[in-house]
Amino acid sequence: MHEEEDQSRQAEDDLIVKDRDGESIENQNQNQFQFQDQTQNHNPLPRPGGPLKPRVDIVQKMILEQTCKLEQLCAGLRSADDRIFKTLVTSVRENNTQYSCILSSDLAKSRRMTAVVMMSKVSFEKLQAKFAAVSGLGDLVIVAGPAMAVVKSICSLIVQYMPEMESEMKAISEVLSGILVDAGQVGGYTINFESANEEAAKIIQESSAAAEKEMRQCFSELPAELVAK
Repeated sequence: MHEEEDQSRQAEDDLIVKDRDGESIENQNQNQFQFQDQTQNHNPLPRPGGPLKPRVDIVQKMILEQTCKLEQLCAGLRSADDRIFKTLVTSVRENNTQYSCILSSDLAKSRRMTAVVMMSKVSFEKLQAKFAAVSGLGDLVIVAGPAMAVVKSICSLIVQYMPEMESEMKAISEVLSGILVDAGQVGGYTINFESANEEAAKIIQESSAAAEKEMRQCFSELPAELVAK
């Protein structure tokens, strides 16, 4: 019974925790913050050449699902950060330099991942709002172009921490690409790639700023007097 409780507590952390001798203790459940590939749970993606509306609905649903997953991931990371931070404070007060260095490194890695996850979540929220405001084919092209660039940017960043999300990001990009191709064929619209990339960069920049602000509000900084020790 006690062994099962220990294993349950151990499975809560996705970070590598080290003992006070500096020896590595790998978490038995490295997949706490990993999500299974959900693309197989969707109906087959509408193929290029068909009606645009079903594909717009599909991409909105996929973006919403990613937003919800990232929100859950953020909650888990905040909880893990709080545990590491409290242990670090105790370690610094006890003048355990080696263990403090290990914990500081773990905390820094965790917060780098959190920054990417938060930025991705905010970016998807912005895309949700833009697709919800689409009222015509012209609007759709204006939104879908930057959206595809945003998804690719998010993919390149988040797969460093969650490789299993790559297939889901690519699935979204595939649907967006099909929408853009058919919008061009049906309505004669052409994509202004320079403008689309500029808008995508703006979305990422705004999302990064929002994520940084949220992290300052949600995460504690190590007291200066403890760092001085």
